[in-house]
Amino acid sequence: MRSSICGGSEWSFLLLLIFSFAGNSQSTSSFLAWQKASAQQIEAARVIGIQARYSYYRAIKAEGLTSRDRKLFYLDGLQKCNTIDDELIGDINKNVIKRSYRKADADALEKIGLNSFFAAFVTLPAVEMEKVVNFACSKHEQQLECGLQYEGEEKTNQRIAELMEDGGNKQMFEHECVEKDYAARVYPCLGRTKQWIDACEKEINEYSILREKVNNKINSVYNSAIQAVKTMKENKEQTFTETMKFVNYAEGSKCLAFKKMRLCLLQQLVTVCGVETARALNTTLSVGYLASERSPRLQLDFETFSYPTHPFCDKL
Repeated sequence: MRSSICGGSEWSFLLLLIFSFAGNSQSTSSFLAWQKASAQQIEAARVIGIQARYSYYRAIKAEGLTSRDRKLFYLDGLQKCNTIDDELIGDINKNVIKRSYRKADADALEKIGLNSFFAAFVTLPAVEMEKVVNFACSKHEQQLECGLQYEGEEKTNQRIAELMEDGGNKQMFEHECVEKDYAARVYPCLGRTKQWIDACEKEINEYSILREKVNNKINSVYNSAIQAVKTMKENKEQTFTETMKFVNYAEGSKCLAFKKMRLCLLQQLVTVCGVETARALNTTLSVGYLASERSPRLQLDFETFSYPTHPFCDKL
């Protein structure tokens, strides 16, 4: 009797690896071709994706699985790609915020709506900025290369499109990861807020105060409506529709104040720092503004039920 070196499933996996690498052997560059990750990192990411796909296909062969079971198995595989270098990037994020070189500048940028990481990031020395950018781009490059093996090209392109609905990610995909020295060239002036931000103090204060009041009111009304609907036997849809109308109106007032502040800020940046820096702030602040301001559940309701947004929030 002939002995077998590999069991059937292990042999199938080896064949999958061989065929996958045969297809990729012409290039060690990634799907994104940013060249921030090394060839070894790209190959390792591909292996993770191939292994995850193989494990998923094996798992769903089990009998008696529900559609929910299959979805959970799929998400488990996807998570293997999503968590590449997670611990390191988590440490970097904490260190950037902790090591903010000019806290007053970072605080001023947070007040206009930038998240704490980016507000601290643009106050770093240019050399440190480049290190952070290169690592973040490498992480995305590896994750998406892994995802390419796991989900295929069409789904990976869809994931990229979804990521770019956020201003910070859009900056990364369109500029930071593809233009040499972009961060070191464009962001330092943004981080030196004393040079340009004081002229907009009135608009910033008005927006900041209104934003806090509106967000608190929206969260209170929305959460109360959710609890009320749970106990209601009638008029659930009407109650929730009225709540979303209120949210729409409240967001409109905030968007108007945001746009007034943004206009002032961009005018100052164009004059002091140049068009490129102004464009960077506009993208970071504006793209995905409403989604970032809403709670995840509220945003999901807007998407699921196609509730309209206020005209003042157009293109936000």
